[in-house]
Amino acid sequence: MPLALTISGLRIASAEFGLVGGIFAFVLWFAWCLRGRGLARVATALEASTLFYALCVTFCLMTFVAGTSDRAFVDAPLAHADHLLLPWFNWPGAMRSFSASGLPVRIANRVYESINWQPQLLIAILSLAAAYGRVWHFLLSWIATLCIVVAIFAFYPVLGAYHHFGIAAADVPGMLDPTPWNQPALLEGLHRGTLRLISLGTLDGIVDYPSFHAGAAVLLTYGFWSIRTVRWPFAVLNALMLASAVPIGGHYVVDLLAGVVTAITGIIAAAWIVNRMPALGIPMPYSFRRRTAFSRSLHPAALP
Repeated sequence: MPLALTISGLRIASAEFGLVGGIFAFVLWFAWCLRGRGLARVATALEASTLFYALCVTFCLMTFVAGTSDRAFVDAPLAHADHLLLPWFNWPGAMRSFSASGLPVRIANRVYESINWQPQLLIAILSLAAAYGRVWHFLLSWIATLCIVVAIFAFYPVLGAYHHFGIAAADVPGMLDPTPWNQPALLEGLHRGTLRLISLGTLDGIVDYPSFHAGAAVLLTYGFWSIRTVRWPFAVLNALMLASAVPIGGHYVVDLLAGVVTAITGIIAAAWIVNRMPALGIPMPYSFRRRTAFSRSLHPAALP
């Protein structure tokens, strides 16, 4: 990451990121101490949650590095693809109407924000249930999906549908998330070279295609599906989160389709990596040695 930042001409606020990194390191050390005391469930919850936040920061920085490329924005082709896919769908008119819908738009805002707490809840439930393999497979699937998203974003940057259709935040006051309007400013600053110092306050989502909110909805549905008591409520919640990515996140419909495919690919890739570990001579942690229903459906001779 330091090399990538240097090559791209970006700098980070060292004091801010150093403090965050120090907190991450301390929590991981504390979890290691708990594991040494035999408190594996709490240790796993702390480790996985801390690594999750570290991943989010790291991949956010990676998107900023990728955003410095001089590739042309591909909003027009995506908007055209939406028109071909849904010729009856008027994106600007639909967003203005939905903004004034009252309760539906308030629900959509809350559902869209659930990406901020769902992963931590899933990690906590699985860890406390000693389903360690599912915890690490979820995190590995999240990593694989983010890798694909960043790789695609590097070649196909997008300013977002609100920017493309010329809709200001004041035109749709019901949409509370400012990211769809922050994103174009950040991306254009990276492209023009006017944005060079990255602070924690600067970090924001700048990837529109594929939609990671859509991908996260798939990943979280897959993660919660193993917990029978809550599988259907979270399946519904994440279906709504996927749909809310259009009005609240300012995505094109094709962004959602790409995000879903990306997440499915990430889940399969993570399972393949886990299954390949023994063949590559990589020692598997105990948590990976329990065969899961998903891995059995993928490979008959899956995890030992």
